[in-house]
Amino acid sequence: MIEKRFKNTRIQVMRFTRYNPSLLTRLLIYACLWTGTSSIASEPLCQVIPDLPGGAAYSIEMQSSVGQQSMNQDAAPLCAIEFNSDSVAVCPKTWSTSPAALVYDLQDTQWAGKAANFETQVCPMGRQARGKAGSELAVFKHSMNGRETSATYAPASLLYPALARWLGMRVNIPVATLQEFPRQWYLQRVAQHGKALTEGKSSVRMLHAAWVATVATLSEPGNSTMAAEMLSADGESLWGVNLLFTGKRYGPEVNGTRASGWGKGQNRDFQQTASYLLLRENQALPEATVAALTNARKDPAMASDLPADVSHTQLQWWASEIIEIVLLDYLLGQQDRIGNIDYQWRWFWIDGDRVDSR
Repeated sequence: MIEKRFKNTRIQVMRFTRYNPSLLTRLLIYACLWTGTSSIASEPLCQVIPDLPGGAAYSIEMQSSVGQQSMNQDAAPLCAIEFNSDSVAVCPKTWSTSPAALVYDLQDTQWAGKAANFETQVCPMGRQARGKAGSELAVFKHSMNGRETSATYAPASLLYPALARWLGMRVNIPVATLQEFPRQWYLQRVAQHGKALTEGKSSVRMLHAAWVATVATLSEPGNSTMAAEMLSADGESLWGVNLLFTGKRYGPEVNGTRASGWGKGQNRDFQQTASYLLLRENQALPEATVAALTNARKDPAMASDLPADVSHTQLQWWASEIIEIVLLDYLLGQQDRIGNIDYQWRWFWIDGDRVDSR
């Protein structure tokens, strides 16, 4: 048996452009994914999105050979969360730019059975709250596209893993589930706290604006221009997606150095990564791989993350994943990819005449 270890790229579903969703996105949502929402009185509701039909590129045999579980199996833990348990805490996000709810398991901690106390005493700690909990169960995100906010489009988050599997892509994308919360439940337990905790902090100005807009929509949906994107048809439920991010952040070797700052600068830096340079080379693959590594290492910051023993196969794998990421991001309107590419280790081995992985 021959065994090799490679980094399998794992992408987060981040922020999106402010333009209307593409026709492709609308067709996929309404024809393949959308099953409708229903009014619920007091309980959160989770739905697993089925595989898109007709995806011949991703057969059952292929799923087995690369060691992937079905979407239903991956999504099951997200739909098993008991949000009203006194050992499950829900904290508003108080950093970065887009609103979200962080869901924590408090079992086997000093906060077990004290979710309400955790939410009032620990949630205000922001990122540090995770260290006080047993584990992070999910991140909930809803659509948000205000004039003073960053842009998040929940349907695209559902489409990323489904479309990637339908197209037979190897890039690793966290599975997403459709999640609904009663409007008043989310307003009182999450949104109002998010607004209060970010008020007066210039470093999270856009996030605060998003929490203000969320509170306004949940309080008076009839007066909100965002209600159609954020709420169920009857206006009684906030809907969005549950995700769980488990990858580690790549350094300059894949994300680029970002030395030239935000915007155009970091995009130019990204074009100097070895995987991007490989795609631009007009040579046979072995020669192109060597040339890409040589040119990328001319930048000292890049060279430190591309050691002499970096596998040519790993670089070629990265390049193929970059192609997949570009296609998905273009189709679904992603605008915040540079610097937000993660990875997980994946083992590959040959067992007889079969290649397998985990």
